[in-house]
Amino acid sequence: MRRPVLVALVLGAAALPALAYEAAGMRDAMRSVFNSMRTLLELSQSAEMLADPHNERAILAAAGELADQASIISEHAPRDEMSFLAGSLDRHANWIRRSYEWGRHDTMQRLVHDAVDLCIACHTRLPSDRDSPLAESFLAGVAVSELPATRRARLEIATRRFDDAMHTLESLLPAIVDEPGQFDEALRSYLVVALRVKGNQRRARQVLEQLAANDRVSAARRDQLNDWAGALQHLEIEPPAAGDLASARELVNTAESKRNAARGDALVEYIAASRLLYEFLEGGTGSVAEGAEAYYLLGLSQYRIESDAWLPQAELFLEKAIRTAPASAAARRALSLLRAKVEEGFLARGQEIPQEIVRHLQMLGDMVESRS
Repeated sequence: MRRPVLVALVLGAAALPALAYEAAGMRDAMRSVFNSMRTLLELSQSAEMLADPHNERAILAAAGELADQASIISEHAPRDEMSFLAGSLDRHANWIRRSYEWGRHDTMQRLVHDAVDLCIACHTRLPSDRDSPLAESFLAGVAVSELPATRRARLEIATRRFDDAMHTLESLLPAIVDEPGQFDEALRSYLVVALRVKGNQRRARQVLEQLAANDRVSAARRDQLNDWAGALQHLEIEPPAAGDLASARELVNTAESKRNAARGDALVEYIAASRLLYEFLEGGTGSVAEGAEAYYLLGLSQYRIESDAWLPQAELFLEKAIRTAPASAAARRALSLLRAKVEEGFLARGQEIPQEIVRHLQMLGDMVESRS
């Protein structure tokens, strides 16, 4: 179980301004982030390396540079979510430094891997038709070919080497079909890259069909894989227009109907819908009410895709829906889901909801009720 969810609404991410995007400066910042992450990953592979005083200067310099460059990215991020993710990376870099200084090496190692997750979350938001050339030297530097496939794929996704990641995961998945936890995580990552980033339904469908034919797959898993393959085939036959809100709404409604009828978790529909919703919001052409609905549907989809994620993207989208149009039906639905998700997250661990979060939820509730 990951550490308790950090609730985006308390971090104030939804209020961050969207500042001008400076492509050249952002590229330089990302290059520095890659270099800093490479050093941290290389020098935190073992307790012995972290305890070696000869590595101290390099580790502290890399953590400081990572924080500085993440701050630059946060200041120039073009949208709330990216600002939030960059700000989270900034905070993680500072926590990495402090954990190392305090001798908490286990905590530092976990934070370094969580920083990779932040990069993954940022880099899988929108479609991409090409891989990042910045990552080539980074991946060579950490000897990616020698890493276990699961870690190698995470690094490839984090550094926008999506084609490499798909090949890695396609080789990995048949070998771990009888390891449910590892298989589920790897397959979810694969489908996010294949559908949301690359938009390649045909390739993903073929992979699912091959997995379903594997003799080591259980009957229940085979039914699930075939159901997802059928959903992908439907998307191949009737592909929705890019950024079409109506199509995204239909996909989410179909997915929710499947859940309510206990016919599977409809992962494919939620991921496909999330691509359309990101595209719609990126285009910025909808009305205020449509924007609120898109944020609500994206929050719901993200919650269904990864309900136990430590990174609170779903909360961020749900609060954004409320703030965008407090009087809308989407805001009311978003508030209801946000409350349920927060309660689920804390109560499942036997913890009381912190008063800071209770007050914030009440404030959001007052916004909705005062405009109803």
